[in-house]
Amino acid sequence: MKKSWKIAFVSTFITGLLVHIYKFTNTLPNHDSVMNYYADQNILGSGRWFLSIACGISSYFDLPWITGLFSIVFIALTAVVIVDLFNIDNPITITLTGAVLSVSPGITETLFFGFTADGYMVSMFLAALAVRLSAFEKKGIGWILVSSGLLCLSCGIYQSYISFAFLLMAFYFAFEMLENRHATKEAFRFIGKQIIIYIIGLVSYYIIWQMCMLIQGVSATDYQGIQELASVSTMSFDFGAWVQGIVRAVTSVVFYFIEWNIISNGITLYAVLNIVFILMLIIGIVIALIKSGILKRKSQFVLFLLSLAFCLPTSILWSFVSSDISYRPMMMVSLSLIFVFAIVLFERYTNNILQTTMISLLVIIIMNSALVANISYYYMNKAYEQTYAIGIDIISEVRDIDKEIDFESIAFVGERSDLVSDLTTKYPESNKIHRLAQVLRSDLFLNRPHAESILNELYAFEYSFTPEEKCIELEQSDEVIAMQSWPSREAFKVIDNVLVIKLGEIPPQ
Repeated sequence: MKKSWKIAFVSTFITGLLVHIYKFTNTLPNHDSVMNYYADQNILGSGRWFLSIACGISSYFDLPWITGLFSIVFIALTAVVIVDLFNIDNPITITLTGAVLSVSPGITETLFFGFTADGYMVSMFLAALAVRLSAFEKKGIGWILVSSGLLCLSCGIYQSYISFAFLLMAFYFAFEMLENRHATKEAFRFIGKQIIIYIIGLVSYYIIWQMCMLIQGVSATDYQGIQELASVSTMSFDFGAWVQGIVRAVTSVVFYFIEWNIISNGITLYAVLNIVFILMLIIGIVIALIKSGILKRKSQFVLFLLSLAFCLPTSILWSFVSSDISYRPMMMVSLSLIFVFAIVLFERYTNNILQTTMISLLVIIIMNSALVANISYYYMNKAYEQTYAIGIDIISEVRDIDKEIDFESIAFVGERSDLVSDLTTKYPESNKIHRLAQVLRSDLFLNRPHAESILNELYAFEYSFTPEEKCIELEQSDEVIAMQSWPSREAFKVIDNVLVIKLGEIPPQ
């Protein structure tokens, strides 16, 4: 085993553990976690036909410490693959490579969904391994089939990691062009090999998905435009949609680095650091172009530029498939590879002063990202405490009513999703972590399914719940519509032998 592999694994594991240990050693559920205390993740409708197997490694229980450790292990293994791909030997560079990956906003948000995070990290590892096994020196149909198979499995866990493979391959190819290690013919053969690998991998993914849905009698969900991906026969080229996809791609990538419109909303430290980083990266690329002599090698120079241009659309690949897709940090982990590319570039082509400057900047970025992660976990803890308090309040009121009036079951009606969806409304200071605050909640009593799951799992609730059909029927009654919403005591009312608890406004049918 290479020394660089050991350094990459150990340093990434330690960094990831130190940054995220608060999440792993506490109960910090989010709005999805409370619905997945135990779940086999067999969500074929979302196209993730291999997710159940990947998550099964750590059992189907939501065990923060276990899933957290497995997640960090696969992040560390991914760092090993990346270090080997770029042939990085410097311990400092190796450590930075693993650190920028393990503390990226995308990884942090993925860990919000701890019950499935380890499976997603397996997907990232498989994507990276697919690229490593399709490198220039890997020749022959065998390597093509292995890489295609790994991409197929990665996509079968979480489709967004195809972008991770795309960007890693693009940055690797760009660096190889700078290094002038391959003739132009060989470069084009590599491109052809990659096209074959991705066609085989993605077609295989799609065929297996369709077969699994057919066998289990499942249809594609409309979540994030998945149904459009499932219906290839109905897909057609729409120039307007492609233009919109490009606009969304550019906007999403820009906001990944600066969080929001800094002109109207102000600028955060996260944005400042990333802007400085981008400027430094541009300087590094210019220096690399000059020192490598690639400007004199026109064909390789063009290929270098095309490989970098290739990164933008492929980082948000699925925007070009569906207009319904909205990208979040956990879907954009691939963008953390830009930092890895900068690390490799500066070590190879810049002087000691610029190298030290970039290292210092990355250390600050890593520290800030670690703080952002833990601030996020702080708000998750507040949400859990608030949720627990609401649960106790509801149970107390239910028991008081039970002493006076008999009822057969409890029906939660109404929605609170809009009331708790924007964390910044209740905690304005959470705008300091705007990118991640968007997926956090002030509490988790969003609606009937969430309320039922929370009460069953956290309190061993002794009352039975009213069937969904009856709840929907009650929601349409004038008597329920006229009721006040929680936390008013008028939100509790016995109707037709059912204790109705109105959480919020009744959504339109």
